[in-house]
Amino acid sequence: MSGALHRSPKKQRLSWKLQKRRLQFQLLTNFGKELPASDDVYEQHEQRFLGLLQKLLEIRKSLEHYRIKALPEYCTACATLGADVWCVVSVGAVGKGVEAEKFRHAMCAINETKEMKSHYFNADEVLSGAVRFLDIHINAMKSVKSQIENRKRLKLEYDCYERKVARLMARKSVSAKLLDRNRIKLENAREALQTVTFDLYRVYAKYESERDTMLNGELEMVRQVMHGFYAKNAEATNFVIPEELDRSAVEARTDQLFKQTVAKELEKDPSRGSGVSSTPIAPTAIAFDILQPPTAVCSPPTPPKSQNLTGFTEPQQSPEQPTTPAEPKEAAETPPPPPMPPRASVDDDLSEKLRTIQLSRPKMPQLGRFKNAASFAPSASGGSQGNEEIKLWKDTKDRRKFEDLSDLYAIIKTTEHLETAYVRDAITPEEYTEACTKLISQFKTAETALRMGGFLNDIESFIAQYRLDCPRALERLVRIGVPATVVHNTTNRKTDSVNVAQTVQNFITLMDVLKLNIRAVDEIQPLLSEMMASLTQVSGLPPDFQGRDKIEGWLRTLNGMRASDELDEDQARQLSFDLERAYSSFMAFLNK
Repeated sequence: MSGALHRSPKKQRLSWKLQKRRLQFQLLTNFGKELPASDDVYEQHEQRFLGLLQKLLEIRKSLEHYRIKALPEYCTACATLGADVWCVVSVGAVGKGVEAEKFRHAMCAINETKEMKSHYFNADEVLSGAVRFLDIHINAMKSVKSQIENRKRLKLEYDCYERKVARLMARKSVSAKLLDRNRIKLENAREALQTVTFDLYRVYAKYESERDTMLNGELEMVRQVMHGFYAKNAEATNFVIPEELDRSAVEARTDQLFKQTVAKELEKDPSRGSGVSSTPIAPTAIAFDILQPPTAVCSPPTPPKSQNLTGFTEPQQSPEQPTTPAEPKEAAETPPPPPMPPRASVDDDLSEKLRTIQLSRPKMPQLGRFKNAASFAPSASGGSQGNEEIKLWKDTKDRRKFEDLSDLYAIIKTTEHLETAYVRDAITPEEYTEACTKLISQFKTAETALRMGGFLNDIESFIAQYRLDCPRALERLVRIGVPATVVHNTTNRKTDSVNVAQTVQNFITLMDVLKLNIRAVDEIQPLLSEMMASLTQVSGLPPDFQGRDKIEGWLRTLNGMRASDELDEDQARQLSFDLERAYSSFMAFLNK
C-alpha cells in the first residue's frame, strides 16, 4: 500500500511529461518544424466517412424542410387560391357545378393530411418516421467520432516516441538501456495505434459498403408519400375548364339582373316611376334617371296619363295614405312584368343562399358516425322523425383519436390475417416479410401517437376493450416485433456465404455500439433485429443454437419498451455478455 502511494506522484510526473511532450510536438508540427509520420491512407478514409455523415445531415435538413415548411405551405396556398376563386362566384350559382366551384373543390382537396392515408397514417407522420430512421444512422455515425479522437491522441503519442527515439539514436553517446526502453514504448504505441486504426477501418468499410443502400427504407417512405400525394392532386384536378363562353346567355343574364335591380329600386321609391313614359326606354336612360338625386327646388314634370309606365297607374296622392303601385292594365300593349316578391321574401331568399354557400364546402368522410335508432321512432303526430346522425366526436382532437384508434384496430386485424395466410402457405416468405415489416412499423407509429395523446395505456387493454381475437397479431406485434422469417430459418444455400458475413458484421457492430455506451432502445433494437435476421438465414444452424434463444428474449424485452427508454447498466452488461457468448458459439459452429 505504501509503495503504491509512493509511486503515485511518480506516475503523475510521467503523465505530465508525456502531455508536455505531446504539446511540444503538436506545436512544432503546427509551425512546420516537425513532420509527423505519413497518414494519407487513413486520412482519406476518414474524410470520406465524415463527408458521408455531413451529407446525411444535409439530407435530414432538406427532408425536415419539406415536411415542416414546403408541403404545408403548398397545401395552404392551394386552399387559399380556391377560397379566393370561390368568392367570385355569384350566390345564384351555388351548388350548380360551375367551373369555379369545381376548381375550388379541387384546390381544397389538396391537403397533406386530408384523405392522404398511406399505410394507415398520413404524409406528415410518414415523413416524421423517415426522419427518425435517418437519425438512427446519423447518431450511430456520430458515435464513431470518439474513436476518431482517441486515434488522433494515439497517433500523436506514437509520433512523439518516434521523434524521441530518432533523437536518441542521433546522439553519439547514449545509454542502451534508455534507448531500449523508449523503443519498447514506441512499439507499444504502434500496436495501440494499429489496433484502433483497424477498428476504424472496419467501421469505414461497413458504411462504405452500405453507402448505396443504407437509405433505401427512408427513400421508399418518402417516395410513397410523394407518389400518393401528387396522384391525389392529379385525380382532384382531372377536369377541363372551357375557355369559350356563350355570349348570348351572358347578355340575357345581364338584362335579367338589370331589370331586377331597377324593379327593386322602383319598389323602394315608387315616385321615381310615376313620371316615366310607357315608351320603351333604354336601360342607360333609366339608370341615369335613378342615379339623379331628388331636389326640393324642382320636381320632375308630370306626363299625361296616357304615357304612364307599363304596369303602373297614376297614384292618387293623399296626406294620410302613401303612394302604392297600382294593378297592371289589361289593355297594355306590352306584357306586364312579373309581380315583385315582398322585401321580406327577398331577404329570406338571400339568407338561404348565403347559408347554402357555407354548407357547400367539401366535407371529409367521417368514420365515426352512426344513425340513431331513436330517430326512426314515430312522433306524437303520427309521423317519423328525420334520420339524425350522431357524431362520435365533438372537436378535431376527438376525431383524430377515433381515426388513430381505427388505424390501430385495422393494423392488428390485418396482421392476424397476414399471419394466417403465411401459415397456410398462401403467400411467399418474401411477400410475408415485406408486408409484416411494414405492419410492424405502422403499428409502432400508431401506438406511439396514441400513447403520446393519452388515448392508450397498453395494447392488452385495447384488445380486451374492443374484443379482438388476434393471438397471432399480438405475438407478432407486441411480443416479438419482427417477422417470423427473421426468427426461423427460410434461406437457401446460394446466399449462405453472404449471410455468414452479414451476421459476423452485425455481431461486431452491435457489440461496438454497446462498448460506446449507446443505451437507447430505438438505436439498439434495429441492430438486434438485423442481426437476428441474418443469423436465422444461415443454413445448417442447429435449431437448439445457444445464442438464438437469448437474442429472441432480448428482442421481446426491447419490443416491450418504449423507443425513448434506455437500458440500465445491468441490462447493458447482460446484453453484451449474451452477445459475446452467442458470437463465440457462432464462430465455433463455423469452424466445425
